[in-house]
Amino acid sequence: MFEIRGKRPASILSGRPALVAGVRAGHRRARALRNVTLGLAVSLVLALLQFAPGMIETASAATPLNIFVGYMDTHSVPSSTKQPSPWPYTDPSSFGGSPCPNFPKDTTCWDASAIRLDNPGSTDVTGVHPVVKIGTRVYDLWGSNVTVKAHGTMVLTETGQQNSTNFDGSDYPPNAYNGGNTASCANSGAIPAVNLTIVGTTTTYMDSGQVLNGGGVDSGHCLNGAFVSGRMDESHPWVQIGSSAPTAPTAPQSLAATAGSGSVALTWAAPTSDGGAAITGYNIYRGTSPGAESAPPIATNVSASGFTDTGLVNGTTYYYKVAAVNSAGTSAQSNEAFATPHLVQASVPSAPQGLAAAGGNGSVQLSWSAPAADGGSAITGYDVYRGTS
Repeated sequence: MFEIRGKRPASILSGRPALVAGVRAGHRRARALRNVTLGLAVSLVLALLQFAPGMIETASAATPLNIFVGYMDTHSVPSSTKQPSPWPYTDPSSFGGSPCPNFPKDTTCWDASAIRLDNPGSTDVTGVHPVVKIGTRVYDLWGSNVTVKAHGTMVLTETGQQNSTNFDGSDYPPNAYNGGNTASCANSGAIPAVNLTIVGTTTTYMDSGQVLNGGGVDSGHCLNGAFVSGRMDESHPWVQIGSSAPTAPTAPQSLAATAGSGSVALTWAAPTSDGGAAITGYNIYRGTSPGAESAPPIATNVSASGFTDTGLVNGTTYYYKVAAVNSAGTSAQSNEAFATPHLVQASVPSAPQGLAAAGGNGSVQLSWSAPAADGGSAITGYDVYRGTS
């Protein structure tokens, strides 16, 4: 068994101990520099995790809702143009918050952050669980079964008794607050996160403008980074932080099929929900046995709620389903309908309508309207009869 090893030429390093030591020291310095750089990077990541968790959270999915944030403050003035509007405090189906029957003439109503959920879709969005996180503080105030009505709005703010202050994002940590007395006006750096869970899927929307926490300070007493002793209006109008994502529509309804000669006429009703986006057309599926409609549709982008399938074989039964399409995708298929085309025996048409005669110089001009029924076959012409009595 043999082993071959390479040898360094003695002339390269032998006799040069200072050079060897210098090379080794350089390697040690490079390794130390890499270790320091890695340590700084890890420290920076840990700092971000500890002090600004909102900065690294991103939306994990999309919801069928539009999301807004605002701040409602009535403690300086009972009403102002800065307050978020709409504010449907008298409608419990559109408002989840504490009551204030004397608004807008009461300065003890709300001093609170607020979120607004708009539903542009044609069906209710149910089972919504909103949770707001500002720094390490978590606001889970509205339960896990909030409903946002179709084409409706839900405003969520402080809960419980009037002026409960349990959603006062401006005054609570991590913001500095000292009961209205002198306090730091340095931005806390916390970026509020609005988490919406719907049917087990959580989506996070970031309030990058810090509307929910007064810009990271007690905005009732901080102006341009300086403390102000007199209280200021903290209200902030609605700002949208998330847009709804349309979903595929629900299935078309009440599909029916009517046989003709070599044809089947289909009719259906629109889906109960368009998924939050306009329906752009319908796909038609056909088969010759129950449940065996073709995977590729026989017609696409049908704009009306009806379609006539022609060129069929009389005596063969055809089965149909229909699906609706919008920008988000294709719906589930409708109920199944079937029909058997058959030869239609034509009969004579009914009489032409509204015959009129106008005399001329050696002539008579006749006019009439088509018959009310063609007898099941296209009219090929008219016979004209004349008499003198």
